[in-house]
Amino acid sequence: MLSTKESFISLGSGGKGVGLWIDEELFYGSSNRCETFNNDILAHSSDFKLIDLEVWSPVLKKSDKVKQTNATDFFGTTYTYKPPPRRFNAFVSADTATTTTIVSPTDSLVHYVGRFDKGQSDQYYGFSWSGCQIIVNITGTTQIGVVLNSQLPNWFDIYIDGSLYYRPFNVSAAPPQQQQIALVDNLDSSKTYVISISKRTEAEFGEVRFYGFSVDPTYSLNRYNPPTTRKFEFIGDSIATGYGDMGKSPCSFTESTENVDLSFAAVITNELLGEMNMAAWQGKGVIKNYGSSTPTSTETLPDLYPFILPLSDNSSYWNPTEFVPDVLVVNLGANDYTDPPYPTQQQFESTFISFIKVILAGYYPSQPKLFFICGVMIGDPVTCTYTENVANVFNATYIDMPNIQDSSSDFGCDGHPTVSAHAHMAAIAIPIIKQKFTH
Repeated sequence: MLSTKESFISLGSGGKGVGLWIDEELFYGSSNRCETFNNDILAHSSDFKLIDLEVWSPVLKKSDKVKQTNATDFFGTTYTYKPPPRRFNAFVSADTATTTTIVSPTDSLVHYVGRFDKGQSDQYYGFSWSGCQIIVNITGTTQIGVVLNSQLPNWFDIYIDGSLYYRPFNVSAAPPQQQQIALVDNLDSSKTYVISISKRTEAEFGEVRFYGFSVDPTYSLNRYNPPTTRKFEFIGDSIATGYGDMGKSPCSFTESTENVDLSFAAVITNELLGEMNMAAWQGKGVIKNYGSSTPTSTETLPDLYPFILPLSDNSSYWNPTEFVPDVLVVNLGANDYTDPPYPTQQQFESTFISFIKVILAGYYPSQPKLFFICGVMIGDPVTCTYTENVANVFNATYIDMPNIQDSSSDFGCDGHPTVSAHAHMAAIAIPIIKQKFTH
């Protein structure tokens, strides 16, 4: 019910999030409906700034009756905290913001990484898959916010000039509502900043719609140039999405514990100065999904791969020429052999081979360097044997990763790899991938 750490205090959990969350400086808070208290949101909006904070405590009288008493009675003084001014405000309500204008999602200087549906509307762009990023290279503004909505709560990281901002944000307003979230204020309008938001959560949580950035009317955009032209695509399941990597076992998965930006895929991409496109989904397999009572399933990863918005619109086909990778990394198959009945070797390998052929055909005549990873959270060793067989068909590089989770600190929510385990995975893969770049 109560969780306290150096970086925050939180009360209540379950449902759509934490009942009450307050940051380490007692400056920002957030509130959501939660199962613990069955409460409503405790402020005018889910995210808010603290103006005053008073501490109260129950006291047990001799009569054994409990009453609530002011901290003055309990401690001899009233603890009233008034937070200091701060340079960056992650959440500022729209009614307190100064006059702003909207940078349209259709502006050619807004840079997109990942799968975006740009054809639904001229008012917004839709996206679902993990790791989708929206980037602007901006000057002439003292503030920047973003306007979004989401089918289900989705979490995002903020980056300023390539550095991770101190806290993430989540989007809970469902269409047709729009949620305006202040990202950074008190910027120096004479300076240029590269500001990006990155979707931490996976496609299971539905479509997010981007309506634009809110900035000062005096803003100016410059073209964003990535550090290199390298492009990486990752295809996988919950391991690639960073499922549960923010937690420590024992814990149950919630969307706030998933962070693809700290997954092995993101670490590899960042270390090699590239951009990442991901098609991964927890519980999905090559031919059988997790928990299936039959040896084959529908809506496997190969079934969902062609779509930009796999939950909301199956007419939104992805055009692979929009992101042609230099490196294609496949980490898929663990869910196929978690529980019986299992698919046969022939079923698994032939489906896997057909899937990879379809992907590579979309990039022809380009030929990305192909890697297969296996070994993490594998229930049956035949998974890796069969995966290596598939890798050999394509003359691809097979990377074996046994014993990644070799200490308690490597287990996150539902037994998935933590951030440290993901770093271990990346450390194994990076030199192998780098070697292929030089040959």
